[in-house]
Amino acid sequence: IILLKKEHRNQMFVSRFGSEGEILVLDFKALEPQTLLNIFYLIEDPEKLTDKEVKSQDENYDLYTNILLKIKSHKEYSRDLIKDVTLSELYGSGFEILKDKITFQEFLSVSKQIQELFHLKELENWVDSKSTGGFIYNFFGKPIPNAELPTHKKINYLAQSTAVEVALNGFSLLCKKIKHMIQRETCFPLFVLHDALIIDIKKNTVDELKRQVHSVETEIKGFNNFRFPIKIKTLSGEKSY
Repeated sequence: IILLKKEHRNQMFVSRFGSEGEILVLDFKALEPQTLLNIFYLIEDPEKLTDKEVKSQDENYDLYTNILLKIKSHKEYSRDLIKDVTLSELYGSGFEILKDKITFQEFLSVSKQIQELFHLKELENWVDSKSTGGFIYNFFGKPIPNAELPTHKKINYLAQSTAVEVALNGFSLLCKKIKHMIQRETCFPLFVLHDALIIDIKKNTVDELKRQVHSVETEIKGFNNFRFPIKIKTLSGEKSY
């Protein structure tokens, strides 16, 4: 399913409810970056627990737009470019893949600010402090082999390993919350696609699903009610809820 082209997925998966149903994608927004921020707020800065920005993001909150607003520069950047630089910094892919979009000096300035916004140095120190016996550990304590692992890769592994568990925890919780809908046969989870859950649902029960999805966002185990925003859209991407 992961390797299928998007247009093939759209053709293969059709709602069992016909015109009364839709195939929906429940997708965690910016999951790995959001995971790193939430980890930092918990392990390094407990006072952030009452920070309105962290605790009270509304349903229209967008992490990359928020980063864009905080970046200091004489030049205007697009949200998409800030997203690219953020992911490049978090995953250690560097300037080379962005050289057609931004100058080297601009990249250095923006990436340095992103390092500070994500508190990467503090996270690196935290990962190293938990390292033992040839392993580093994700936020939930899962061991990850640490043999000759570069520093930037430690953050990468911390983000991706923890994010997978956040997604699975969230989807497991959601399926329990919508058990009554599944039993009424108005909603059927189909499969997990990394940080997304694909669901077949009757259109007249989407509002009920939305309520349960938004409650799950702040109930991820171990994260003290920090939000992991989830967007809801049709499989074709033509409509969002």
